[in-house]
Amino acid sequence: MNILNGRVNAVMPVDNYNFKAYQETQSENNTNLISRNINCTGVSAIFFSDNNVELLQLGIRNKILNLSNGEYNIGKQSDTDLKIIMRSIYFQYGKNVSSNIKGQVLDLNTRVIDWCVPEILSNIKQSAKYIMDISTMPVPLDRSELPSQKGTKQLEMMKY
Repeated sequence: MNILNGRVNAVMPVDNYNFKAYQETQSENNTNLISRNINCTGVSAIFFSDNNVELLQLGIRNKILNLSNGEYNIGKQSDTDLKIIMRSIYFQYGKNVSSNIKGQVLDLNTRVIDWCVPEILSNIKQSAKYIMDISTMPVPLDRSELPSQKGTKQLEMMKY
């Protein structure tokens, strides 16, 4: 029986089309992300640096790979979306103390990864389920069984 009997065959890869999921634009530099609200500090300079963004990308990819037992090997996520999350985490949990800058950045990075990974895993699972749903037709239910004796006997035809 062919399990791919649905409206769309979305399970098999399509090699003809190569679309980008998003288009990166570098409209803002990293220090401008927070400069509208507060001054740039040592923590913010390191936290929003390009090197730290790349470290976060690698951390997210590795944690997704480990939590899914090697099933999902994702690519690089959108830098814009990641910076929005970083900005939110920075404003919520940033201490901005001039001592222990490395520890503060490590704490913020951990919080960013801990927020991103469950969201990405949930979206991956939802997308995989959606692809299977549109690729297969629903199986009809069997006819229900009659739970009583009523209707099982036929009336005999009598000749008068």
